Amino acid sequence: MKNLKEQKFGHLTPKYKFRKFSSGKMRSFWVCDCMSGLWWCDESTEVREDRLISGLTKSCGCLAKGTQFKTKHGMSNTRTWDIWFGLHDRCRNIKNDSYKFYGARGIKVCRRWSGENGFSNFFNDMGMIPKEYDVHRIDKNGSYGPWNCIIKERRQHLLDHFAKLGVEDVKTIKCLLRDGAKGVDLANKFGVCPSTISAIKNNINWKGVE
Repeated sequence: MKNLKEQKFGHLTPKYKFRKFSSGKMRSFWVCDCMSGLWWCDESTEVREDRLISGLTKSCGCLAKGTQFKTKHGMSNTRTWDIWFGLHDRCRNIKNDSYKFYGARGIKVCRRWSGENGFSNFFNDMGMIPKEYDVHRIDKNGSYGPWNCIIKERRQHLLDHFAKLGVEDVKTIKCLLRDGAKGVDLANKFGVCPSTISAIKNNINWKGVE
């Protein structure tokens, strides 16, 4: 009886062992946690012991599933795919720098836009998204779904955010930036997107305000 508990095999960590019939004989299996960090990961799976030890199985299947996601629709190199992937990633991937502004706040992607047919449904609802456009939520505290999302030109989206800031706000932002404050923290503090802070920092907008 091999004890593989808590060892690492690729992205898999065995938790407990059991035996069952498979391919005509009694075999050993392990229930494993999958730690790939991918947002479509199933997080746990049953793996045959010999496949675990040999390295034939390295994840719950999420690594292969990621390839299928990207190739299934023939749109993996489009902006529409990148946007769909990005909104999932910032809502579900704790390693994403923007997760604290989305997933950590309880913002999710609706069931219709998730799972095996999630991208197809997203494409049917939102269509092909042009280069200079993006998907934005109407209710900034709400989740991503067809009832709460619109396609808006990125430039207009930035202007909408600039309109939220007054002269005194911009002066404070510039002062805090000079003191070493991080753009993402200021964006969260003032309720604007990080690109708005970046535009102020680089004197693209509000040039005359000091």
